Amino acid sequence: MVQSMVMVSSKPQVFFFSNFGPSMNTGLLINHPYATSSVAAVREAFPQFWVNGVVGGTPIKYEYKAYKDPSQIFFRQGLISNSSVQVAGGSDKTSYNASFGYTDEEGYTPGNEMKKYNFGLGINSAISDKLSVNSSFTFARTNLISPPANASYGSGSDIPSVFGHVLFTPRSVDLENLPFENPVDKSSVYFRGGNDITNPNWLVKYYKNTSDVNRFFNSTSLNYDFSNNFSMTYRLGLDTYSELQELLYNKGGATANLATKNGYYRTININNTIWNQDLILNWKKDFSEKFSMTALFGANSRFDTYSQAGVASQGQLAFGLFRHSNFATSSSNDAYSGGTMNNGVDERRYGVYTNITLDYSDYLFLNMSARNDWTSTVEKDNRSVL
Repeated sequence: MVQSMVMVSSKPQVFFFSNFGPSMNTGLLINHPYATSSVAAVREAFPQFWVNGVVGGTPIKYEYKAYKDPSQIFFRQGLISNSSVQVAGGSDKTSYNASFGYTDEEGYTPGNEMKKYNFGLGINSAISDKLSVNSSFTFARTNLISPPANASYGSGSDIPSVFGHVLFTPRSVDLENLPFENPVDKSSVYFRGGNDITNPNWLVKYYKNTSDVNRFFNSTSLNYDFSNNFSMTYRLGLDTYSELQELLYNKGGATANLATKNGYYRTININNTIWNQDLILNWKKDFSEKFSMTALFGANSRFDTYSQAGVASQGQLAFGLFRHSNFATSSSNDAYSGGTMNNGVDERRYGVYTNITLDYSDYLFLNMSARNDWTSTVEKDNRSVL
């Protein structure tokens, strides 16, 4: 790190740059860092840091000492709360259960929160002596919000990292009490002379990554007993979710990346659905008191579909407003990776399988199983896999 010097009344005083500097227990007073900023917009935005409020006159003094550890005053105690209700009942041939759950998580990082709602219902019913049906479904809604927690390279990251910028702050900086935003344009302000590192307090207030997920899962099966030794089961499953991912970065952050600095808004809508079907035949036979066999024969069909569509906008016009129409340019390509955000995948898979077990006196077993799948994701000549 580098130690910087400023001249006040022909006597040098040490100013701080990152985590290197003189001893912090000497009672040293220096000019306030905001009043001595090399950025005019920062100096002029805070008359309270100039003697008698005269901007450009004499800066007030700032005590150069070890303030509270930035990591201790910035992070908070995490909290998780869970609530749930469950109801069950039924009759001789039918039973049911229903449940509702709510989870509220507050992370130890400011701005990190998650709320989740779960609702489930299950029904089991014997329609006749031979036919029964089982069905259950679960619906979950998850809302997650978090400040950027990406990899950090000091003050050089394209997207400022909340962890990197807190831990990059030296003890001589009063993170708890220094203003973190410019009252004129709401941009970030911090201790560095060039205002080239984003204030962590500003970051957690004005940068957000969000994810809203709605997920539905269902499994329904029909079972028919032809005899005591032979039965058939049909099972249908559906697993589907939709997700909205958003990056909401207000303009005014201290970063060299223009997309982030000028305001960035990215939305990605994701839809994923899996249909799964199985038809299963079960057979068992006792050949003698000691020798028996069980056999399972099944067929499976699965269809997966995934699609996503995204829009990335740069150049925020009005601070705090996140609509794509409030940005100068929009594209289907992400500003950071450069890749398109619009794509989709469909996959079909068919399979047959069997499992046969020979049993001698519940002591010696011979088990044989096999499965063959056909999938649409490879060339036609290679689609069959045994």
